[in-house]
Amino acid sequence: MEKKVDKRNLLGTVSELLVAIDLMQKGYEVFHSMDGKTSCDFMILKNQFSQRVEVRAKTYLPKWGSKEIERMRAKADILALVVNEAIHYYPIIKE
Repeated sequence: MEKKVDKRNLLGTVSELLVAIDLMQKGYEVFHSMDGKTSCDFMILKNQFSQRVEVRAKTYLPKWGSKEIERMRAKADILALVVNEAIHYYPIIKE
């Protein structure tokens, strides 16, 4: 019997992996929760400075205002928005 794939869950998992790879390429250490019940998706560390990262996946780039972005990153320091494999960081992450 073939197991049905939850496309929304798959999109979220792939998006988190894309963000983790991108952050590691930018020189960050990336720490991920083992149980998925944490207040953010990742903790990142660079130059002894840690930040919380929340990853969201969308099929289109929304035209959000600053209030919506702030609401989505309420539990994190950085919002990583993945749209069609392109990653948009709020605020922008510098290498």
